Amino acid sequence: MKGILLDDQEELDILIKKNGLGIIISGLRVGACEGEIAERVLRANRGEFKEVPLIGGEIDRMINGLSDVFYIGRLKDMLMAMRINTGKIFKTDTGINIEIVSDERI
Repeated sequence: MKGILLDDQEELDILIKKNGLGIIISGLRVGACEGEIAERVLRANRGEFKEVPLIGGEIDRMINGLSDVFYIGRLKDMLMAMRINTGKIFKTDTGINIEIVSDERI
């Protein structure tokens, strides 16, 4: 999936290019954004996205010990709803690993 990329400070990643006359011909960086979308789904609480109120991984609750055995399955369903193809998703001692399967070449 291609989309507008963000930088490390979660600001728009802008790379301004000008032609020989000094006219801006491009600015926003576009590329594979599956990782950014997955991160936002993990960090969001339910209800934060008005368009899809049931999407939200609530990772802060999981870190604080309120996780259940169905968490990984629900997370995979949320990512599928956001059109992110995932492979394996598993919890580790330091976080969650998500294998993103991308069909597009960039």
